[in-house]
Amino acid sequence: MGQLNTLNELRDMTFSLMQSPCIRAGQQYSVHDLWMHSENGTAVQNFTVHAVPAHGVVALL
Repeated sequence: MGQLNTLNELRDMTFSLMQSPCIRAGQQYSVHDLWMHSENGTAVQNFTVHAVPAHGVVALL
């Protein structure tokens, strides 16, 4: 699941985890930033990535 920021400015991007057939309702998932090598908490139904750069990409695996 991924999203592209098509704007010429920073943007927050929210993912609905329930749209993925691989996500189980109500289960908690750890969020790890693969580029920054940091732990970013947990997600249950939605997850928001803050300040995605202009034309940046966010992908959830």
